[in-house]
Amino acid sequence: MLGTFGTSAYKSEQDFKSPQDYLKYMFADMDGFVTRSTIRRNNDGVTSFLEAFYKKDRLIYKNRYFNCPDTYISMNTYCSKRDDRKPDSGRKVTNVKRLNALYVDLDCYKIGMTQEQVLFALEEEYFGRSIPVPTFVINSGRGLYLIWKLKNEDRNALPRWKSIEEYLFSQCKDFNADPQALDAARILRVPFSVNSKNNVSVSIMRFTDVSY
Repeated sequence: MLGTFGTSAYKSEQDFKSPQDYLKYMFADMDGFVTRSTIRRNNDGVTSFLEAFYKKDRLIYKNRYFNCPDTYISMNTYCSKRDDRKPDSGRKVTNVKRLNALYVDLDCYKIGMTQEQVLFALEEEYFGRSIPVPTFVINSGRGLYLIWKLKNEDRNALPRWKSIEEYLFSQCKDFNADPQALDAARILRVPFSVNSKNNVSVSIMRFTDVSY
């Protein structure tokens, strides 16, 4: 993967002051629908999953994310909203329009490692060596997301996308990479939202202004 560095106004993780900064960086040049999803829990512990489809402007500017519990967005975009009459509509791999990111979800807390321990090991031994430097390293509340921003790739690149996604996963197995988080229809938590499992704010730990 060949990266293009230093093309945006954002220079470090400190430049991201709000969820909108992150969403603008990720989606400002994207076509198609993006999902905003939330998980709601009532007082009896019963959960419900709510999902809505938005074009980029409404996604970024007409929704709340800051301090919102369990709020997710899709990493790629879709040709159409969900239509129960059409089985291939909505957040389905078959409905992907543009490929916006590669990602790995590291559930490092399950193997007794902190985010800081994993990030140190990745920076010392992996980034720029066996795997490219990610655009974002995000504290998801208990684990880490590694996100590589793509240059608005067409859906026809999906076989190549899948091959690279599986390679990135294979290189991160020592940090308990999640094998269930490898499909192109994946959703990830939004920075500045809250992981209700431990009430930790999702945060950007590292940012490199690079797209692939």
